[in-house]
Amino acid sequence: MKLSGLLNGIAAIPPGTDMEISGVETRAQEVRHGHLFLAIKGFSADGHDYIQTALDNGAAAVVAQYNPLCLDRVIIVDNSRRPPGLLPPDFMVIPPKNFSSQE
Repeated sequence: MKLSGLLNGIAAIPPGTDMEISGVETRAQEVRHGHLFLAIKGFSADGHDYIQTALDNGAAAVVAQYNPLCLDRVIIVDNSRRPPGLLPPDFMVIPPKNFSSQE
């Protein structure tokens, strides 16, 4: 799916940056080539600190609330927590049937 389709109504896509997105990640360490990285500030870590890692791992683009290093391919939004709920269902990760959240 194109980046503009994923972020329709959330953010304007700069000209020349509307690329195909093959996955969406909130952990920079899990980003692969063509993924969209959502930089989200959490309680113990701030995804904005890992934008460079995500880009180094092959992120096609990053959605963030700010761009601390003024990097290319970072799309600024008011609330980076908002996009996951608005992304199309085919980009949501479905755990395997044998998945258990209990240890």
